[in-house]
Amino acid sequence: MERLAACFEGSDEAAQRDCISRELQEVGPPPPEDLGAWVCSRLDEIHANRAVFEGILAMLGPHEVLEYCDSVTKTCPDVGMGYTILDSVAAVCELDRSWCGTLQALLDSESMFGESHSTSTLRIAHRFAQKGDDWARYLLEEAPRGTFDATGEQAQLAAHLAFDLRREGEPARDYIASVLEGTKTPADTRMGCFLAAMLMREHSWGEGGLEESLLLCERVLQDGRFQLDAALQLQDYVRRGLDAPGWISPSQWAALVGSPTWTRITERVLVLLNP
Repeated sequence: MERLAACFEGSDEAAQRDCISRELQEVGPPPPEDLGAWVCSRLDEIHANRAVFEGILAMLGPHEVLEYCDSVTKTCPDVGMGYTILDSVAAVCELDRSWCGTLQALLDSESMFGESHSTSTLRIAHRFAQKGDDWARYLLEEAPRGTFDATGEQAQLAAHLAFDLRREGEPARDYIASVLEGTKTPADTRMGCFLAAMLMREHSWGEGGLEESLLLCERVLQDGRFQLDAALQLQDYVRRGLDAPGWISPSQWAALVGSPTWTRITERVLVLLNP
């Protein structure tokens, strides 16, 4: 990794990439564990990390990429590592459509979920879903519902990514309700925080949908799988009102405090946090 790091001693970007290419051609891709440790030690060096990662991915066949990215992420689980992988995959896809198409075709539940995987493939699937891949969207949407053998961490990230993929005009609470109703939704994670936080965002309410969102939030607080985490997420709103950090505007707050459902939510949160 020192030889690759030396490529960034100059300031010319083209020269840096030429240097990376020469070094990789000579010594081959580094072990993913070494790359993960190197990137994690210098997460603020975004340009350098991405340039090295792009060079490595371009050398790997699509069938090797998912396993390599998995191993890197296990060594460096920081979210910055996730974005480095995502940006690098997108860059290589722009240069090699065939490589990209093969990688896209490899996405399935077995390559994404389970104890042997990290979360890197979920972010790659999200990139393809943003480009219109309905299969990648399906994988992300179904994992939080318990359809696949996702870990708690994977299910929570998939829920966030699927929430981001909502189609225009699609009420956010519909997806949140489907996660809540999943009988196999993993509970060994902070899924309750996610559900409560999303329901408190104004864009989840939709036209005239405040009361429906609050009723759904009340259901989250009554579900043993999620209630405590949801209460912890909501406590700032309950105790600090408009002073709480987040997305609550004065108009939102006025609508909330006028709802009897919010009164019940407040009482429930206080009971859960002060048993």
